Amino acid sequence: MSLTIDKAKRLVEAFGKVISQVATLDKDKDGNISISEIITFVQAFIMEAVAVYGDFPTAIKQFRDAKGEDRETLITAFADTFELPNPDAEILIEDWLFQIIEVAELVGETIKVIK
Repeated sequence: MSLTIDKAKRLVEAFGKVISQVATLDKDKDGNISISEIITFVQAFIMEAVAVYGDFPTAIKQFRDAKGEDRETLITAFADTFELPNPDAEILIEDWLFQIIEVAELVGETIKVIK
């Protein structure tokens, strides 16, 4: 792994874990989300957020700047930590990952130009 994406890789792994947790929040699949299921999710989310919080600005920059092999490494890292019971949905969400960041960047650039 390139040192230029080390923090971005940690970020996408954390993001993948959190999204997986949300998608499988109803652990006992009874159609209801219990307080204990919410608490389990919140605990996992906090642990992931704390793990990447200090490096967040650097991670976002690395993520945006990733090209070629680095970008593939980030997609693979996300895919390895992101799990859904429906593989088609998983593939779509993985594809959306970079689209969301690119749109956010475009909005940021637009706001700079408008100001």
